Amino acid sequence: MRALSLFLSILHLSAAGALHLATISCAPNAATRLAAAALEAGALHAAPSAAGSVVLLLPPACCQPAWFATLGAGAVEPAELEPLWEPDDWHDAAAASSFAPHRVGASPLRVRPLPLDPRDPAAADDVLLLEHPHAFLTTSAGKLHVSTLLVLELLAAYTAELREARALLDFGCGSGVLSLAALALGAGGSGLRAFGVDVHDAAICAARRNAALNAHGGHAEFGFAWELPAALRVGVAVANMMPGPLCSVAPELVQRTRAGGLLLLSGFREADLPALRAAFEPHFQLPAQPTLRRAGRADEAGGHWLALACRRAEGTRLETDQLSESAVG
Repeated sequence: MRALSLFLSILHLSAAGALHLATISCAPNAATRLAAAALEAGALHAAPSAAGSVVLLLPPACCQPAWFATLGAGAVEPAELEPLWEPDDWHDAAAASSFAPHRVGASPLRVRPLPLDPRDPAAADDVLLLEHPHAFLTTSAGKLHVSTLLVLELLAAYTAELREARALLDFGCGSGVLSLAALALGAGGSGLRAFGVDVHDAAICAARRNAALNAHGGHAEFGFAWELPAALRVGVAVANMMPGPLCSVAPELVQRTRAGGLLLLSGFREADLPALRAAFEPHFQLPAQPTLRRAGRADEAGGHWLALACRRAEGTRLETDQLSESAVG
């Protein structure tokens, strides 16, 4: 009962606007110890980084200098301490319902909302997310959208390829869930880095925050498409978008995906396939049938949502004037 009361108190704090994020700088060999000490002292979440920092999710009682002093030798006052939400976001954030944890297929990967239920601590294969009211993640019923689930399942199916890849591009990244899932699945490989782009400031902010809370801040970059490194070419690209925007970013995906690279697409239905084939087939090998198909719930407008696993064709060229000026329509 005590654990349940604590969890309900956490949810109340989140709705009331009292939670803060803090970043503590420390020696690299002290990060794990400081994270454990912070959790023991009342932090709601702690993500240590091997580079020498700890990102914390804190209730108001832990936002005073005296609290940081209790963490012991090696701790310093946070370099950054910021409210979880901007003032204008609190009304929408309080109204947003948190999604249920979701295990991706037969993989150990789970996608879970923050703050965590203390009865179920974080595991190494968990992707932990703070939902932002203005960054795409859940439906009106507070559930992960079926198109997101489809891409997560494909990422899990291509885990071996993620471990060999050096870079992943996530177009229309929203909350960053696909990038962070790819980093979790690709851990222990060749040092995968994720690059996510969106046109919404709220989404970029949410993705950066989620990367830090998963201790992936040094392996993930989120911003606008025009901020991508000019020479970036990736072995894996993902795009979970509505069909119109998805077709509009096809030239960017062509330009950024290396020959033989993997492209995972979702966010569309059967009726959208002809338009998608026209946009992508000149430069990608698309399967004759959808790679995955799943019925949508009522809060997803029903019908069947599809996903495609595609390969970048060899020897095709893209004229630079085909590149759209915006990354996501």
